[in-house]
Amino acid sequence: MSAALDREQVIIVLKNVSNGSDRLLNALRFCQMQVGEGEDVLIVLDGDSVFLGHKGRRLQRGAVSVEGIFVDIISKGARVVMHQESIKARGLTSDELLDGVEMTGVLAIKEWIEQGRQVLMF
Repeated sequence: MSAALDREQVIIVLKNVSNGSDRLLNALRFCQMQVGEGEDVLIVLDGDSVFLGHKGRRLQRGAVSVEGIFVDIISKGARVVMHQESIKARGLTSDELLDGVEMTGVLAIKEWIEQGRQVLMF
């Protein structure tokens, strides 16, 4: 996988964001808005945020389906990548990731952040 961007992207980095938190919901709403406006969006899951890209998470009653939001924004063109060392450190495998979510190394993430038009950290 090449780290080169096809065009300028909005990079959203979710680092140690927990499921159901206001930071997560605000980040995902922002992503939905950007994708809806035709922006090229790359979402990077790092640290404990990699659990957000895990299939079949159980939801508490009334909780927002993060999996559903990721599926929606991926289907509309957003790209979601996870730091592979964060995945390994938490005992996850590529088979457990949501469809469309990619694993990548830190060098590719570094290059995307350097090349992105706008980088937001949540």
